[in-house]
Amino acid sequence: SGGVRRLIFLHVQTPQRAATPASLFAINATRTPQFLADVDVHGLSVLEIKDLGPGTGWGKVPTPLF
Repeated sequence: SGGVRRLIFLHVQTPQRAATPASLFAINATRTPQFLADVDVHGLSVLEIKDLGPGTGWGKVPTPLF
């Protein structure tokens, strides 16, 4: 339905020792999917939660967010 959104939660590893909010958008940061949640934003309910891992296709590939 139009009110369902999929949220994917990532672990972001940056080359800097101390991560800053700006470093989360670094092109050379490694983003690994942790889990996803399908959420009904109109009913404010979680429909499904699914664990994700390196086998999802992203693996340890640096993935820019643009």
